[in-house]
Amino acid sequence: LQPGAFRNSTADVENRDILLWVAGTPNNLVRMMLFNNIIDVSQGRGAGTVPPGEKGRIIVHVAGRDVQQQKGPPPPAQMVREMTHAQLCPVPPAENSNAGTKRLFDVVLAGCLPIVVAFPTHWGSEVSW
Repeated sequence: LQPGAFRNSTADVENRDILLWVAGTPNNLVRMMLFNNIIDVSQGRGAGTVPPGEKGRIIVHVAGRDVQQQKGPPPPAQMVREMTHAQLCPVPPAENSNAGTKRLFDVVLAGCLPIVVAFPTHWGSEVSW
């Protein structure tokens, strides 16, 4: 998504009707667990549930890498519209730091509160971000 796409974002906090929004590919164990847990919560399963009376819904766009899962991401205009109406947006680590940083900037530009998912690792700086 391009920064200019967010320029006319007018959704204020009171009008954000999406509680949590995330899109991506579950291409590693951490991302797969994150997506599966969010999907479980959105369907009323798993460890957590959305508190009664909490405003919003949970939207998860998952694109797979094999033929059976390949849906592809939604169009950019739809992603911008959803992100600008979301309250919380998980930002999992990406396969490369540029992609993760870009996702973080997209979320911030949309006015969505980023939930940065980081974990210890033995590579590089020893942190996933």
